[in-house]
Formats: sequence, structure tokens, C-alpha cells
Amino acid sequence: MRNIVLFLVILFLQQLFAEENPVALVVKTKGRTVVERNKKEIKIEQYMPLYLNDKIKTDTASFVELLFDTGICLRIEGKSVFELKKFVQYTYENEEKPYVNFVFKLHKGAVLTDAEVFNKYNFGSLHIVTPTAVASVRGTVFYVNVVDDDNTKIAVFKGEVECLITEISEDIFDKLFEEEFYELKKWVVIEEGHQTVFSQDLVLPVQTGLSNDIIEYRKSVVNDFVKLSQRYRKEFEEFKERRSKWIEKHKEQFKKDIIEQKNKFKKEFYQH
Repeated sequence: MRNIVLFLVILFLQQLFAEENPVALVVKTKGRTVVERNKKEIKIEQYMPLYLNDKIKTDTASFVELLFDTGICLRIEGKSVFELKKFVQYTYENEEKPYVNFVFKLHKGAVLTDAEVFNKYNFGSLHIVTPTAVASVRGTVFYVNVVDDDNTKIAVFKGEVECLITEISEDIFDKLFEEEFYELKKWVVIEEGHQTVFSQDLVLPVQTGLSNDIIEYRKSVVNDFVKLSQRYRKEFEEFKERRSKWIEKHKEQFKKDIIEQKNKFKKEFYQH
């Protein structure tokens, strides 16, 4: 197990130190939206590259739509704080396509996820950690909303979402890649067309059908976003070219930000 963990750490380091290898790009943004990087807030622009540890913040009546280099699409709704925590890629013996694994943190607000990957990848896992839940999926469309009391509402529009019932701590982002962590843990599987709410009480929640507000959200946002996600994937190469032009335009500040992030990670990593 220690060898597996070391292997994942090495892959994570390789990903972080690949200076010109962002994990996602901004395909659409509306309203006041910023990304916090190295304790600085930068206005979000279309085709901007995004990296691990970037924290996206949206204001009222705002949103950001992201396309990851693996094909996954996210829509971060208004009044949200969403963080790109981890990305791990690995290949099993005798398999050509690598598996991709993500961990995100939703501090507050809401995110809509279309978890489909390009054919050159295998989908490993995608975890969204909130103050009261961990939602894990294997290719689906679902919505996570952290409300004011830190309760977490999860609604599934396509597929299923597995939700882990556990205490949330800062070290959970590493534990999600350790097999031993899942022993004796309780899970709830939310089926398509259902929703539920997780609280800090760590009790098994009751599933219900989609509420009227979620049904309206599906009609007004989700259906269009799924169609847009399909279009975004088809136009991915064009988006990558525009991202490269964005990077070239902001090259000096871009390099400075990445170097600062590298130094910060090395300092924190080698202290443990």
C-alpha cells in the first residue's frame, strides 16, 4: 500500500510541476468571478487556464463553466467557493488508457457536474468534498449545493452518485486514495431522479424525488448545460489553442504565479 501511495504522490508532483500543463480552462463566465491563486485574486476570463489549488469564487448572479483536459465539465453557480484539490492519473498493467481521478472541494454554493471523459481516458473517480459529505461518481450528471447551515443537498439527473458518510477533516483529501480509509464506512447511493440532504449529524439521509426547485433547475439549466458540455468536448482542440494564446498574452505574470505555486507546494510537502 505504501508503494501505491508513493506512486500517486509522484504522479501528483509530476502534474504540479508541469509548468505548461493546466488541468482545465474556462469556457464561459458571467458576472463577477475570480480565481484565488497564491493568496491573490485574479479576474476570471474566458480561455483562462486553471491549475491545482486554484480556488474559484463567484458573486451573486454569476457562474463559471469549466472544461477539463480529460473531458469533464463543471458549472459553478453564483455565491460559490470551489477549489481544485487533486488530480491523479495512473495506468494499470496491460491497459493502454490511463485512469483519471479528481478531488474537488465545495466550500459553499453549488456546482453542476457532467462527469464524462474523452475516449483516450478511463474514468477512475471524481470526489466532491463538502463540509458534511463526500459525493463520488463514475460518469454521471449531478448537482451539489452547500446551504448556509453547511448541510449538503445532492440531486442526481443521470446515473448514480455514491455518498460517503464520514467526518470531514483536512486530511481527507489524501485519505480518499487509501483503500483502508473505506473500511467500515457507510455509503448512500443516490439514484437517478432523486435527491437527499446530508447534515453534520452523520445519519443516513432519506432519499426523495426531485423537489420543484430542482425540477425547475433541470429545465432551465441542466438540460442546456449537458448539450453545451457535448459541444465543448467537440471544440476542445480549438479551446486549447485559444488557451495557449491566453497564456502567451499573460506570459510573464503566468510564469510568476506558477513558480510561486511550485515553491509553496515544495515548502509544504517537505515539511511533512
